[in-house]
Amino acid sequence: QQLLGLTLGGTHNFTHCTLANYWTASQRQDPAFVFTNYDSFQAVDLNAKFTNCILDGSQDEEFAFDLNSSKLGKYKYINCMLRTQKPTNDTAHYLSPFINQDAVFTDKTINDYRLSSTSFAIDKGTSTIPFVDKDITDYIRTLPADLGAYEFR
Repeated sequence: QQLLGLTLGGTHNFTHCTLANYWTASQRQDPAFVFTNYDSFQAVDLNAKFTNCILDGSQDEEFAFDLNSSKLGKYKYINCMLRTQKPTNDTAHYLSPFINQDAVFTDKTINDYRLSSTSFAIDKGTSTIPFVDKDITDYIRTLPADLGAYEFR
């Protein structure tokens, strides 16, 4: 049910990723994105950074955070589209977020997450270092780049 579980800490960097969970084979209860920095034996640091990403799904709330305060639980979303009801005004974690916008994918029912011409994600990217000059299909990104894995053609 979960699309991405960053569990038991670690360092993770995501740039121009499209992560979307529109599971329809059964009723999905859990959020698509889960972040923890401990288990029953230990707590460890978690560092996660997302830049120019689309993190989406079919539920109103797609994020769950369960962080042990004895260790670092650092996460940051920079210029990302997020499907969430959680507050996003904390600039330590959210920088220029786009909340609950419609990515308007080509056809999410068949997992085609290319952007359609009316997608909110078009031209919403910020400059990255290093610059990601091509999308997942090797298509050249233009500036401003689109959010997610696909540059609109």
